[in-house]
Amino acid sequence: MAQEKKRFRELDVLKGVAIAMVLLGHSIIEYPVDLSEIPWCKYLHWFVSSVHMPLFFAISGYCFSFRGWKGYLDKKCRRILIPFLVFSVLGLLSRVLMPSMVNGSAQLSQALVSILTGGTHWFLYTLFLIFLIFPLVKVFFETDRTGLLCIAPLALLHFFGFWPKLFNLVNLVRYSFFFASGYYLKCLIARKPGTGEKLLRAVKHPVTILLGLAVWALLTQVRIRLDAATAEAALEDALAAEPQLGGFAFLLAKLAEAGEQIREGLTAEKLISLDAVAKFCAALAGIPAVVGLTLWFSRLRASRLFETAGQDSLQLYLFNGYLMTITRWLVVTRLHVHAPIVIIAANFFVMFFVSLAIIELIVKRVKLFRTLTGMV
Repeated sequence: MAQEKKRFRELDVLKGVAIAMVLLGHSIIEYPVDLSEIPWCKYLHWFVSSVHMPLFFAISGYCFSFRGWKGYLDKKCRRILIPFLVFSVLGLLSRVLMPSMVNGSAQLSQALVSILTGGTHWFLYTLFLIFLIFPLVKVFFETDRTGLLCIAPLALLHFFGFWPKLFNLVNLVRYSFFFASGYYLKCLIARKPGTGEKLLRAVKHPVTILLGLAVWALLTQVRIRLDAATAEAALEDALAAEPQLGGFAFLLAKLAEAGEQIREGLTAEKLISLDAVAKFCAALAGIPAVVGLTLWFSRLRASRLFETAGQDSLQLYLFNGYLMTITRWLVVTRLHVHAPIVIIAANFFVMFFVSLAIIELIVKRVKLFRTLTGMV
């Protein structure tokens, strides 16, 4: 029993490290000053962002359990769907009513369509869909042979360049691999405890950690050189230039655009996305490195803070954008500070430490707040 408690504690610390990486990536703002144009800021953002979400989905898969639809659906709706809807509506109102305070504006119809396709809280949207689908296919990932036979095609689907953003299909396809891999690893360790011990020793080995960090860093540089995100940014700008479209017309335009993306993606030169390949390989190298470092770090007293952050990781994710809005307004707009390191440090401090204090001292003590933020 003591071993199980230690294992879960380390899992919370790992989630705390992962959410800290998310908040660090979000601290590199694009509004009202664009830090992403600064080379070292861009590198740091791409470095952490290639691993933190794959790691979260892998942890979610490892923690996945299913004992019947009734209790399962109720828990997932209270844990994920309610916070997604609540904070998506808050984000919608912010963009419609206070566009000068947030990064961009939107008409009400476009914002509603955005919610239906994930929007800014796409992580919760994607995770909820995976949780709905996975009980139907989980049996295929519970044995050695069928598990590998199913995981391998999911890995290959990463590399195709024709997945449209509509209904968040691209994220659903790509992150399903990490979720399924986490669940497969959990089943493997349950069947063969000795294998789990060997894996833990392997990821904690200094050579594994250093090699993973080196490959992760190198592939981040490769991704920056490829810079396949340029085309996506141009596409988003083109869509933003058509605010006159109503909700239904906007959705039809997105459908037509998705079809065009698939058609173009199926051409030989665009069938495989090199950026997706590099990002996928960076995640495979970075996740073991982060896990290995976390296993060493979890022995230190300082890891208790990250253990708490891991337990509150969902709430930290929900609050970070709103607190960052205040920070960047105060630091950049009011105090006229434009030093990148100061802006990033201020954003991270508020989103991590201040948000954690608010969650622990206020949110957890009010039932309504606990319900709205998915504390079940």
